[in-house]
Amino acid sequence: MPIRKADTAPERMCAGPRKQAGREPLRRAPATSEAGGGMDRRGFLLWCAGLTLLIEAVTLVLRFGVGLESSRETASVIGPLMGGIRIHHGYIGVLLMGVAAGIRVKSPRIAAWVLLFGAALTASDLIHHFLVLWPLTGSPEFHLIYPRLHGS
Repeated sequence: MPIRKADTAPERMCAGPRKQAGREPLRRAPATSEAGGGMDRRGFLLWCAGLTLLIEAVTLVLRFGVGLESSRETASVIGPLMGGIRIHHGYIGVLLMGVAAGIRVKSPRIAAWVLLFGAALTASDLIHHFLVLWPLTGSPEFHLIYPRLHGS
C-alpha cells in the first residue's frame, strides 16, 4: 500500500504521540501556567526588571536627591535593635524568595508575586551597591554591620 502524501508532511510526523487504546497523550505545560500566577517566564522577567528599576530609582532619589545614607540615617535607631547587623533590602528579598518557595504548592499565584518582589528587591540591592555606588563613590558600601556602632 503506497504512503499517502499527508502522512509524510513534517507537521504530521512531528505532531507528537497519538491517542492509543484509551490512553491520553502527554501534554506540554502551556506557556502561561497557573503555577506562575498566570504569568509566563517572559512576563515574569519583564515585571521583575521593571520593578527592580523602580526600586532602584527610589533608592537613588533617596540617596543622591535627598541625601539620605542608610548607614548614617538608621544606625542610631535600627542598629541597636538589630544588634549592629545592617539589614539591606536584598536580605528582605532573599527572605521573600524563601517564603515563595514555601507557599508555592498551596498558593501558586501568591507565591509568584512574592517571588517577583523578592527577586526585584535582591536585584536592586546588588545593582545599587555594586553597579551604582561603587563606581560613583569609590566604595560599594555593602556593610554587614553598622560602621558607626563598631568603628569599621
